[in-house]
Amino acid sequence: MTAHHYSCAELAAMNLPGYPKAKKNWIELVRRESWPSRPRTGRGGGYEYAPPAPILKLIRLKERAIEAVAAPACEQQILAALVSSLADIKARQAADESARKDQAEAILRDLAGLSERASLTLNARSEIARGWQVWFVQAQPMQRSASWLPYADAYNAREIPMAEAIREAFPHVSPRSVQRWVYEYERGHLDALVDRRSAARQRRGSTAFNAAPLLAAAASKMLLDKPGIRTQQFLNLLVTAATHPETGEQLFNPPTYGQVHRFQQAWIADHRDLYLRATNPDAWKNQTMLAFGNRSEDVTALNQRWEMDATPADWLLIDADGKKRRYTVSVIVDVWSRRILIIVSRTPKTVTHCLALRAALLAWGVPAEIVTDNGQDYQSDHFRHVLAALDITHVTTAPFSPEEKPHVERAIKTLNHSILELLPSFAGHSVADRKAIDSRESFAARLAKRGETIDFAATGAALTGSQMQATIDQWIAGIYEQRPHGALAGLSPHAKAASWTGETRRIADERALDILLARPAGGGQRTLQKKGIALDNTWFIAPELATIDMGSPVEVFETPDLGRIIVYHRGKFLCIAQAPERTGVDRQAIAEQASQMQRERIKAQSAEIKAATKGLPSTDDVVRRHLAEAARSAGKLVTAHFGGKAAHHSDGLAEAAKAAAAIAGPRPTNRAAQLSAQARAAMAELPANVTPHPASRAHATPLEGMTAAEKYALWLDYDALVQAAGGDPETLPEAWQRRFWNGFPQSSIYRAQAALAGAQKEARGG
Repeated sequence: MTAHHYSCAELAAMNLPGYPKAKKNWIELVRRESWPSRPRTGRGGGYEYAPPAPILKLIRLKERAIEAVAAPACEQQILAALVSSLADIKARQAADESARKDQAEAILRDLAGLSERASLTLNARSEIARGWQVWFVQAQPMQRSASWLPYADAYNAREIPMAEAIREAFPHVSPRSVQRWVYEYERGHLDALVDRRSAARQRRGSTAFNAAPLLAAAASKMLLDKPGIRTQQFLNLLVTAATHPETGEQLFNPPTYGQVHRFQQAWIADHRDLYLRATNPDAWKNQTMLAFGNRSEDVTALNQRWEMDATPADWLLIDADGKKRRYTVSVIVDVWSRRILIIVSRTPKTVTHCLALRAALLAWGVPAEIVTDNGQDYQSDHFRHVLAALDITHVTTAPFSPEEKPHVERAIKTLNHSILELLPSFAGHSVADRKAIDSRESFAARLAKRGETIDFAATGAALTGSQMQATIDQWIAGIYEQRPHGALAGLSPHAKAASWTGETRRIADERALDILLARPAGGGQRTLQKKGIALDNTWFIAPELATIDMGSPVEVFETPDLGRIIVYHRGKFLCIAQAPERTGVDRQAIAEQASQMQRERIKAQSAEIKAATKGLPSTDDVVRRHLAEAARSAGKLVTAHFGGKAAHHSDGLAEAAKAAAAIAGPRPTNRAAQLSAQARAAMAELPANVTPHPASRAHATPLEGMTAAEKYALWLDYDALVQAAGGDPETLPEAWQRRFWNGFPQSSIYRAQAALAGAQKEARGG
């Protein structure tokens, strides 16, 4: 009897062409494709599965091939059957492709808000996965596990037919990437093929808001209407607004607290002026209203790659103060032609590298990339801004890795060991060389003191920086570039560069280049303030400053005119700001124009948000809905009924009672109670407006042994007697009583007890 169900172990043992050879891989396959299954009878148990028709056909062919292994005549039939089976596989893949396309369209509708780059990446990965399917059928017999590497190699060799846009998105692919994309594509998980690193997905704010425009619009409207709303209140309103008030339709998925918080912070940061104007118009007017960017084997073209570096030169040059100092050389090498350009400078600052870059750009053209080390001069904002503005790729080597820029390292060595060693300013390549030179100079000086006329080359007049620069330029033009280079097949750098017949990118506007290379002013970073941009104790203003938010960071650069600066914002040129007291421009006219531009910008932002939220319910309506729904929910709660009351006892309550008793103080002793009773009885017997005779009053016992609370209570009783007698202390019969009444209020005990009594009275609400 022919079997129709097979275990994964049986399937693996069949060694079907194009299918897994391991049991675990078959387990994954049958689960992924949801094959019908049934419990397996016999020893071991488990499950057996019913393969789909194409695979079942392959199984039948395999079984017949095993049965006819001794009959070579069957080989052609088996081969034909295999071809037919592969055709069935291809047909099934086509049917799966149609279903997958429909599924993809549904998924893409759900993936709203994808950027152009993300969409291109998704399409490219899908096409590469479909290309593998076609290639795999044509490459049979082959196991899937063995297909990833040869397919990736064929793709990278451009042997796989593919649209040029796909190859621009992925010029090269790895076997692991192909495997992952094919698996996700076959499973219909097209969302997993989306490039989540897309710039659109890295914008501030939550992905939930980016993927749901209606949610973002509703949130923006609420923030515009209620800019001071708390995050939790904001979330509650968004949850309420997520459903249609009449139909109950789910308009968007409610966000989380964290997503709401991030969106709120990002929105406020992007609309600083608008937010402040909405929350506090007066503060907006007072605070923000304007008052006024081998290592050469892959190099096949001129200017494809330049290498830059700087190093202390091996020459001591005469400075402006007449002292000898060691200068620095900034070196640029075109890797393809081995041309070099050298700038001599006092220090290796960014401005020096920019001067060298300027000279090379004008002389050679614009390179595709520049390789430098990770020194602070090359990593400065100014240098990186210049390269980015020129569309030059900046490649930074790893720390302490000179081998990653070997050509400029070699050029520096060639310079230092050239004929320039014979110059009188040469300082040697090492400390030992420097000592030998110093010794020669010292010896020559001693001989000269004795009147002898010995002239060593080392004692000759040293060169200035400008003289050294001219000498190096002559050496490059006359010797280095004309000498055959070992890496250029006998050609000189000059001849190699002259042999290039392709295009070179040239700087058409030298003035624009100078502006781009301008030095940062005042450190380069400034913040737009109420009165403009502060620099060197001067305010620089321009109407265009009103087009950005107050407090925005800007980049500023120098110009030859001290009254003007170049202003960039987020890598884009913004304006030329002026200092009116230096340039003579009309400050009031600029202020009026700036204020008008600011009002128009705020108005445009408000209009844009209102247009995007047109038709949405007002925030006030959402607030009322939220409160009403909360009230209805609260009304549905069932009030519990409790039984009789019973005192609750616990160790904690017992200890707390002890503490309360300690705060209240000890109860009055019998003696204190007797004194107080005497005082109250005497006051009760006192006729109105009559001063009692001292002899009629009861005698009190001494105060020794009484607590602070008892003394305070006794004084209150005595004070009541005195006040009832019109303030006459003689109403107290004993001298010690009168002394006590008169002096006790000045004591610390009285003040403490009075404060305690006041606190207790306040706690009782009276």
